[in-house]
Amino acid sequence: MGRITINLIKQIRQWDTPSKIALGAALIGLVLIMLMAATSPSETRTLAVIGFVGMVFVLQIIMLWGNRGLVEPFTAAQRLYLAGDLEKARDILMPICEDDSADFQELTLLGNIYRQLGELDKSGALLQRALDKESEHFFPLYGFGLTLLARGDYLGAVKALEQALSYKDTSAIRFDYAHALYRAGDEAASQQMQAVLPELEEPYRELMARYILYLSGQSASPDADLIHEGIVFWRASAQRFAQTPYGQELAQDVQQILNLIEEA
Repeated sequence: MGRITINLIKQIRQWDTPSKIALGAALIGLVLIMLMAATSPSETRTLAVIGFVGMVFVLQIIMLWGNRGLVEPFTAAQRLYLAGDLEKARDILMPICEDDSADFQELTLLGNIYRQLGELDKSGALLQRALDKESEHFFPLYGFGLTLLARGDYLGAVKALEQALSYKDTSAIRFDYAHALYRAGDEAASQQMQAVLPELEEPYRELMARYILYLSGQSASPDADLIHEGIVFWRASAQRFAQTPYGQELAQDVQQILNLIEEA
């Protein structure tokens, strides 16, 4: 019940001013009718009850009107995140995540946004809060695993991503799990990467998968077209996390991958 009330208040705060005024007037009217029903003689109480029912109906209309075209903050932030507008997405979620009323999805998305902004301490703290609320859902586990990977905590990343896979098996999570295994020096990385390679659709993931398999002697080197298409993501990641062991390793990998074009 408390969560429903909090969500309702959040929605009303986003209404336009006329809708807020109409809601306030209707609530005052509802209270007056309730007082009238409680204090009026029995012969007029029926009219008060009819008025109460009518005012409840008016309130429902106002709620529908106030919420017209309303997009939940999480949905709006998610759209901005996917569009690459990280600062605007962050600004929507920051006020929501300041207290304990934020749910695990809001905390996870903001944690993911901070990771993409290169602020790994904030990312990790938010994702840990999300896991404190919901420890058995792939979304915060996956985000936490990626943040640990970016920090260079490869063993921690392997553990979190393995847990995420136990709740949702996707090619994206399996790729990142295999990638974390590779960074951790685990020999199982090649087998995991070989298994997920046919399912990879994103050029940047396919590029890293083929590069890792090439280094282990299980694949030919990535071709020039794939390198040109996929290297942008890894170069940006190396720059974003330049202060971590992961970012520094990525920078070396980016240069070695580019060298493959010259060697071809």
